[in-house]
Amino acid sequence: MTGEEGRTENYLAKVGWDINDSNRIKLAYDYYKDAGDYSIKSNMGEDYPDHEKYIRPTKYVRDTVTLNHELSLGMTEVRSSLYWNQMNYANQNTDTGIVSEGNTQVIGLNSLAESSLFFGNTSNVVRYGLDAKREESKKINGGVESGKESADTFAVYAEDEIAILDNWTVTPGVRYNYYKLDMKASDNAYSTPTFGLATNYDITNEWRVRASATELFKGPGLTGSYLESGSSYNPDLKAETGVNYEAGIAYQTIGMLGLDQFGFSFTAFQTDINDYIDDVWTGKSKFVDNEGDVRIQGFESVVNMSYSDFSGRVTYAKSDSEFVSVKQGGRYVVGQSLDDEVGDSVSVNLGYAFPELGIDMNWNSQIVFDLNKKVEEDTEKEGYNTHKFDIRWVPNQLSDLTVTASVENIFNEQYVSHASHDLATPTTNLVVTSSYLQLTYSNLT
Repeated sequence: MTGEEGRTENYLAKVGWDINDSNRIKLAYDYYKDAGDYSIKSNMGEDYPDHEKYIRPTKYVRDTVTLNHELSLGMTEVRSSLYWNQMNYANQNTDTGIVSEGNTQVIGLNSLAESSLFFGNTSNVVRYGLDAKREESKKINGGVESGKESADTFAVYAEDEIAILDNWTVTPGVRYNYYKLDMKASDNAYSTPTFGLATNYDITNEWRVRASATELFKGPGLTGSYLESGSSYNPDLKAETGVNYEAGIAYQTIGMLGLDQFGFSFTAFQTDINDYIDDVWTGKSKFVDNEGDVRIQGFESVVNMSYSDFSGRVTYAKSDSEFVSVKQGGRYVVGQSLDDEVGDSVSVNLGYAFPELGIDMNWNSQIVFDLNKKVEEDTEKEGYNTHKFDIRWVPNQLSDLTVTASVENIFNEQYVSHASHDLATPTTNLVVTSSYLQLTYSNLT
């Protein structure tokens, strides 16, 4: 047994109704199920000692219901979404017959409005809205509930994209955040405003530069429904805060070198995080605490082109994280990288379309480089490369039908994602999906 023998099911249904010229609603239901004989943890692959002992009948089910509303009032557009999501993970101990489950439910509402206004001769695009969410998680072992946790999130925000000149915009923004926890490690409530400032400048019709600075806020995450926190109460637990800085330049043109379209972009970033919480580590059985301050620096460079029915895109991404300060007696040292540091990578996407047949083909290659230690406490990570091919068919006479076939990890590469904690396991996947549903009702009165 490999611990990877199972079956997945995914169903998606949508229905839309144009109430009138200004209002439209859409209801969607998404069901996903993955069941089989799986290893109880992703890092207990074939190379793990006594691998077969940790293979159990496992079932993961996700249900999502979403109600969307679109309101058009001429100079103002409003998009709102009410959603409910439930995820349930269960496996059965083959020795005792006991079923262990983890259940998470999320209900939320978000709304975003965009208004185009003029103050004097100055054009303004004002965006404002709210985001509210409640998360609940619990563990069920042999029918007995334990480890129940909850988190409430509420935020209101606004930004104003001001056209200083025809080719120059400045966008200030503000957001008020409220976050309330109820779990073993903390029952704190956090509230704080955050601010942001961005600017875009079109040097010519082809060249654009941009820059931004955004304050960050993130409350401590829940332990996880399948886990029961071993942490004691921490009255001093803080929310993560910080600032993200970005600067970039982009070029886009047509007709260059005989191509239909050619462009490139470069974006550099620096993210400073204060009072970092390691959810991967503390979510197991450790004391939930703020580990220190982290700095992440990197960039992304993209080149894209198209010619007739052919398109191509090459991306180089770099990320480098380190602790700039740590708590006394913690598990990190100054200079150490985050456990899920991804390092450097290159991705290549090549596509070709056959419009007369309704067929699109795409090849994707992902090359991830070795990640070396900066300090002894770091984890050395071996590079890898994976390749994927997919083909999508949308019949010209039946545009609501989509059939997609994909072959993932074509060369059966044995690798471990730098962002994971798995053992290496080679896997080539063949995936075939189809979808067909488009129901729209207009107001007939």
